[in-house]
Amino acid sequence: MDRPPARLFCALSQNKEYNIVLRRGPSRQVAVFGWNRNNDTFQLGQWLKGKIYDHRLDISPDGKHFIYLALGRGGKIWTAVSRTPYFKAVDFYPWSGTWGGGGIFHNSRSYALNGSCQIEEARRESGLSLIDVEKSQGVGRVHHASLYSQRLLRDGWSWMSSSVQTGDHTTRFDKQYSKNWILRKCIKEGTRPNRSIEFEYHELVRVGDGLTKEMPDWEWAEVDDNMLVWAEHGCLYRAQLDRQGMLVRQKLIHDFKDYIFEERVAPY
Repeated sequence: MDRPPARLFCALSQNKEYNIVLRRGPSRQVAVFGWNRNNDTFQLGQWLKGKIYDHRLDISPDGKHFIYLALGRGGKIWTAVSRTPYFKAVDFYPWSGTWGGGGIFHNSRSYALNGSCQIEEARRESGLSLIDVEKSQGVGRVHHASLYSQRLLRDGWSWMSSSVQTGDHTTRFDKQYSKNWILRKCIKEGTRPNRSIEFEYHELVRVGDGLTKEMPDWEWAEVDDNMLVWAEHGCLYRAQLDRQGMLVRQKLIHDFKDYIFEERVAPY
């Protein structure tokens, strides 16, 4: 049987030089890449034998650090802050489970944890400030889906609707692409082949009449400098959207499918 394509998830910072791409596949193997959006070049950082929880991850506004929740070999779980684009922790927090974990940056020099741990067991060497969760506007007291929602709202998305009460368990966010079209991000809880219990899918919605074009294979998407960027079948693409909603000047940014695990040491 053909193996599933690599899965991709990206985190963009305000600094176009420092961004990250997570590449997952095979199961329990994930790599992190640095992405320079100025010239669409990529730097392979490190591999991890384990799982990174996409929606518990955040990147600092300057792109120099990111925070993540990991499930490693032997069931070891931790939240870490590392330097882009490596997994090696500069701040390390042992974690007791996968309910919560990860965190969110308030600025390039401070962050808050999504939950709490025994701080006396932590190792902190980044020089960044850890904000007291009691004073962090509830960041340390929310479900992980709400954490991702805070990230999206901070990054220019608008909350549109939630259908939890109808049993659909889908939350929708919009970002304006042009005066004619909107990119919609739908975050759904539930099962899907080769996907975790929470995943996202995307739609293009026409302003005015609400005509909707489903993009079922887009597992991550954003608006970047009046372009659409998205991940599909292990590849990153960039394109413009014309007035009729057709993708034009489409470009393959990078194909991540053929990478295989290798031991790599962070240079710090």
